[in-house]
Amino acid sequence: MNKRLFVQYCLIRAAPELIRNLPNIEPAVAFIRGAARLWDEGATPEGYGNEKPSEPRDDIKVNWYKELSEYQRTWFDRFWEAFGYKEARGKAAMRWHQLGELSVGEYRRIVEAAKQEKAKPRAEGRERKMAQGWLTERRWEDYAPPASVSGGPPADPRKAKLLSDIAALKQLQNYRPDPKRAEQIAALEAELKGL
Repeated sequence: MNKRLFVQYCLIRAAPELIRNLPNIEPAVAFIRGAARLWDEGATPEGYGNEKPSEPRDDIKVNWYKELSEYQRTWFDRFWEAFGYKEARGKAAMRWHQLGELSVGEYRRIVEAAKQEKAKPRAEGRERKMAQGWLTERRWEDYAPPASVSGGPPADPRKAKLLSDIAALKQLQNYRPDPKRAEQIAALEAELKGL
């Protein structure tokens, strides 16, 4: 939730009382200011509100497919073909970009799970999950990796998570530079080197 939604929800809850005072809108204006102040001085210092950092916006006209490295693009193309639900490719590419650079074994696992997802029978009237949502929810983890996919020692999940976080933060930094975010990126890169 953000401040705007918070104020809107407060206003909706108080609407019947405020409507009774129409045409005088002064109580409504005072209420809106009070709700905004409650967010700023009450909820925010107590740690409530939107705590997670925002993700890259998909409404900004970015060609996420072109943002992928050649290595990522190769595996994304394999995933896209295996998944088989060809809708919203750019948004799926954005989510693929957020995964960061994964190992060959991890990419193979995702592609194999996508093939299984495509082959899974659907109940009548049920739609498939689009690739963007499937990747966001890490649905490939619902499928056991076949023995042929592992192809070596398993990758360190902490390293994969760090790579993904760094890639996402760098993307945000490109659109909205922030010194605190740059420090966060540097700290994560230092942690990655320590692994």
